[in-house]
Amino acid sequence: MRRLLLAACSVVIVLSAASALVAKEITVRGRLQKTVESGGWLINEGQNKYLILNARNFDKESWFKESTEVEAVGEKKPDVITSQMEGTPFEVRLVSVGEGKWKISYFRTHAA
Repeated sequence: MRRLLLAACSVVIVLSAASALVAKEITVRGRLQKTVESGGWLINEGQNKYLILNARNFDKESWFKESTEVEAVGEKKPDVITSQMEGTPFEVRLVSVGEGKWKISYFRTHAA
């Protein structure tokens, strides 16, 4: 009985530690904007700017241009060092684009 209780406690501790490591995704809504430095892209929410770390995954798409309204799901990466001087680093997982309605979704994964 004691071993079972010890094993159960160990599982709970491991699972709680693992859940802390799982990234918390957020949804960002705003307009695409180029950064002051060349090559960077932001999602500008007004007061907040998010630097798109994986913009190259989307830059060949016809909608990927300045002032396009987007809704992006992804993870903030504040510890990532970039050459861009503005915006919170943000890795996009899913982007929805539309004129008035969010209707087109683009899903990209990063290489492991």
